[in-house]
Amino acid sequence: REFLTGVLGPDAVADVQVLKLTGKLPKLVKTQDTMKKALYKAELQLEKDQVRPQHRLRVCGAKVDSIEHYTAGLQQLEPKIHEERDRVRAGIAGGVLHRGDNGFAHCAFVTFSTRRQAEIARDVRYTANRRRWVTSF
Repeated sequence: REFLTGVLGPDAVADVQVLKLTGKLPKLVKTQDTMKKALYKAELQLEKDQVRPQHRLRVCGAKVDSIEHYTAGLQQLEPKIHEERDRVRAGIAGGVLHRGDNGFAHCAFVTFSTRRQAEIARDVRYTANRRRWVTSF
């Protein structure tokens, strides 16, 4: 925000959302969502057929009760998700999330006050050297 405000003026940037590096959290949440959907389907099948649904964990493996399996899996995932969320929050608050960085990605979503300012910011050519930037009109 400070850089773009300095280049385009004090009212140029309406909002900035910097992306955070979240490590394993997205994968854990996706697994949780998949298990919740599978549990929901198993419960619907139980309600419809009046028989507890079963499935195989492996192609030739023994059948397990689907509802118990997904419920146990969700109970195991909950503490892992909370632990990862706490780690991400603590890392960002403390300034270090992963070794060698500050927990924030190198990109962000920026909302500009006017289209003109957005077009100017789009045309600025940024380089690794913070003191050097090139524009084209």
